[in-house]
Amino acid sequence: MKMIWGIFKRDMCHATRNVIAVIVSMGLVVVPALYAWFNIAASWDPYGNTKALKVAVANNDKGYKSDLIPVRVNVGETIISTLHANDQLDWQFVKSDKAIDGVKSGEYYAAIVIPKGFSADMMTLFSPDIKHAQLKYYLNEKISSLKSDNRITLLNTDGTVLYDSLEDASAMGNHGNRPEVKEAEKKGSGEMLRYSETLDKQTFYYAILLEDGKILRVSRSIDSVLGYLQSGITLVAVLVLAIIGIAFFVIQNQTKKLVEPINTMDLEHPLRHVEYEELRPLLMRVHEQNRQIAGQIQELKERHEEYLAITENMKDGLVVASQTEVLSINKAAQELFQVQASDCIRRPISRVSRNKELKKALDGALAGEHIETVLETHGRFYQLLANPVKVTGKTYGAVIMVWDITEKNAAEQMRREFSANVSHELKTPLMSISGYAELIENGMVQPADIPEFASRIHQEANRLTALVQDIIQLSKLEEGTSQMQEEVVDLYELTEDIGATLHHAAKKKDITMKIEGATQEITGVRQILYEMLYNLMDNGIKYNVEHGILWVRMWKTTDKIYWQVEDTGIGIAKEEQERVYERFYRVDKSHSRQTGGTGLGLSIVKHGAALHHAQIRTESQPGQGTKITIGFPLDPI
Repeated sequence: MKMIWGIFKRDMCHATRNVIAVIVSMGLVVVPALYAWFNIAASWDPYGNTKALKVAVANNDKGYKSDLIPVRVNVGETIISTLHANDQLDWQFVKSDKAIDGVKSGEYYAAIVIPKGFSADMMTLFSPDIKHAQLKYYLNEKISSLKSDNRITLLNTDGTVLYDSLEDASAMGNHGNRPEVKEAEKKGSGEMLRYSETLDKQTFYYAILLEDGKILRVSRSIDSVLGYLQSGITLVAVLVLAIIGIAFFVIQNQTKKLVEPINTMDLEHPLRHVEYEELRPLLMRVHEQNRQIAGQIQELKERHEEYLAITENMKDGLVVASQTEVLSINKAAQELFQVQASDCIRRPISRVSRNKELKKALDGALAGEHIETVLETHGRFYQLLANPVKVTGKTYGAVIMVWDITEKNAAEQMRREFSANVSHELKTPLMSISGYAELIENGMVQPADIPEFASRIHQEANRLTALVQDIIQLSKLEEGTSQMQEEVVDLYELTEDIGATLHHAAKKKDITMKIEGATQEITGVRQILYEMLYNLMDNGIKYNVEHGILWVRMWKTTDKIYWQVEDTGIGIAKEEQERVYERFYRVDKSHSRQTGGTGLGLSIVKHGAALHHAQIRTESQPGQGTKITIGFPLDPI
């Protein structure tokens, strides 16, 4: 330290004795300071002439058009039109390749590239995978595009030259072994005075370690005056270099401050924090565009919610698909195909169902055809309608409607069977009547046999009449109670009336009827109740054995009134106990013919019970009789 202080005092003494030396020394101190001051002053208002800053803008946005809503949105075009009206910067509207290359070459100060999926990313609120739309920025990485006496070199972490203000960086060798570079890597900064083969001059080098690991080196050639003063004013020279270094760093920091607000600009809320008032007009335009886009998005969201509210409450299945994937599937379709929406949306149609009919219908609709077919899945039948979605003659997708027709098919099948059975049942007595009458008409019957033939014609006519009456009664039950009068009916009294009517038939087979219980009143249709109880008691006589017993019981619980009929007849096998309530079904067809049954009695009982919200329980074993119990609710129908 004493040696340095001594050298300093000696240099100062030598300098003060020579006026020229004093002037030179002051110049060496003042000039760099003025140089730094001018640089700082020049950078103090970086936006004072921003019109000279060339900023390239490239629009690669392809726009977005929904498969469901044919409205094209292109945010990139909106941004470009806004920038055309802005004169705060020298906007250059070029292609993306030219923009990026121009930034690298120094032609443009910066570049903004709008990616092709910018609009699509902004519209991803309808998708479970939401993306943030982002612009791509490219900045001129050159430290300075102005040539000066200072040589600036930027080195990579491996010592290769990335940039040099005087020479072609690609033609320069590796500088990792330079003393100032090695010192900067160890200590953060390094300096060296040596001869430069590139400049062919004595040169001072100063290197610093940047935050990203790169090395920034500043060099300046030493002329004859500086060489002369080097021996006498070493400390002054160091100060000059330090001032130059400080000035450089000030410029660098100012440049960073210029660029950083642009890089960190929040385009979603541009007016929330305006760093530079010069950019306010542009930011206001961006804000207005954001507001308009937000309004459009909100409108689309509301329409989408309305669409979901309608489709999700549909009883019929709805599937909307594009050429490659499922776009929408409602709740009914999910239940029908037993899938989850999350497993189908944006997936191939095969994720919904691998049914061949569905695949065939979809392929036909995507080809522009209207397809209607029947789909069978999980043991049920569905009507399937597939229609193409066309815009300007081009097919973009398909809409598939599916609804359950299982019950409809069953009803249609039942109707066909009923019609066939009615035709058969009506044809049989009519043919018998016609045959007997024809024999009598042609005189082919002996006079003594005419009464027998007339009796058979009468029996068949009665059978035909009973059949027609049962068919009419069954049709009324299926139509509902709109034309039927409800009233309070005493089941006990009604049972006694039926018993009196069937007394002759029971006496003919020597069957004992026993009616047990007391008055039990319900609200219902008297005629229907009469038909129900009559058919059950009549069957208890027809299918009973000779000298058998027929019990009719009725009782009341807290919530129901029960009516029960039990016989000692032929009984019903367990596998046939449910089928006996079907139309025209007979356990013993030959016996039914003999007894004159129409095959509709128990079907009338079933429909009548449903009309009165009653439940039927059947207990029977072949050869041991049958017990049928009807439970009527206490509440009126």
